[in-house]
Amino acid sequence: MIRSLQIVNRFKAEAARLEQEEVGTPSSEALFASNEGVKRPTVLAAGAGYT
Repeated sequence: MIRSLQIVNRFKAEAARLEQEEVGTPSSEALFASNEGVKRPTVLAAGAGYT
């Protein structure tokens, strides 16, 4: 599950980067996607109630 989240977040960041290159200025959605990043497993575990 963590691996799939990493892949999704990388995809979002790449999409945001490509959008910025095409348009010249990033949209708020693109900025949000690129700033999301990948959460550490401990953060994910805490959010799921495992800590």
